[in-house]
Amino acid sequence: MSERASDPPREPATEAASPFARDLAGLSDADEFWRWSAARYARPGAAAALIALQDRHGVNVNAFLWAVWLGENGAGLSAAAAAAAIDRLQPVSHAITEKVRSARRSVKAVDAAAYEVLKDAELACERLEQRTLCGGPRPGADAPASVGRNVAAIIDASVDHDSPEVLDAGLRVARTLTDAPLGEMDAGKPGGDR
Repeated sequence: MSERASDPPREPATEAASPFARDLAGLSDADEFWRWSAARYARPGAAAALIALQDRHGVNVNAFLWAVWLGENGAGLSAAAAAAAIDRLQPVSHAITEKVRSARRSVKAVDAAAYEVLKDAELACERLEQRTLCGGPRPGADAPASVGRNVAAIIDASVDHDSPEVLDAGLRVARTLTDAPLGEMDAGKPGGDR
């Protein structure tokens, strides 16, 4: 059937699927990850749980969110891919984000205007961290997709000690962020999914 000249061109049919269907792994879309993260961070209890995971256990919030986002979108995160992501993130996180965060926390009670400026600067740093994560190699083919497995991989790559307490805390936080089953790594119980 031919189209008339006045008809708009038709877009090719695409499968309705996760963001990963649009781009081989979808990881080049840092803006999509940022929007997803903002929506999940706004869930009741999520912000406090993420900050506690960061402050108590040293888990990078953006790396943690990325692991959950990947799992929700069908991409697995192997131990090697998680370690590589943390290695890419460290220079940005340690040299920039953590310093801005520390300054923001220091001025909170002293100067409200400076606090707001530093809060905006910290958000820009967080966004840079997310672009750094999304700009790396695309994980997925070398590990089974599971939010729980991804969380375990990123926690193992993030902290210097092997602690079931940190993994349990991470899995509790993941449950506040996602409606997807956690998969085989549910509170350390193989075969669990929530």
